[in-house]
Amino acid sequence: MDLRIVKDDIFIYDDVSDDTNLREDMYQAVYGQYIIDCGWYETEDGGNFITYLIKDNNWETPVIKIIIRTLHDAKWSIKACKTYLSEV
Repeated sequence: MDLRIVKDDIFIYDDVSDDTNLREDMYQAVYGQYIIDCGWYETEDGGNFITYLIKDNNWETPVIKIIIRTLHDAKWSIKACKTYLSEV
C-alpha cells in the first residue's frame, strides 16, 4: 500500500519568520485507512503545530496527536507518523 499525499504545503517552508503563511491545512496524506494531518492552530499564546494520525476517519480519537511549536518539529512529527505506519 502506498502513501498518497493529498496536500503538502508544510515541506516547502524552511523558515516561518513570516507566520502569515501558516494555516490549519498544511499537510495531509492517506495510507489505507489512516490519515496523517498536520497544520498550524492559533492559540492565545501564539500557536502550535498539531499532527494527527487518524484511523478509520475517527477524528474524535486520534491514534497519535503531537503538539509542537516549531516547523522543524512539525516535519519530524509527520515523519514519525510515517514510521509508525511502516510498522503496522
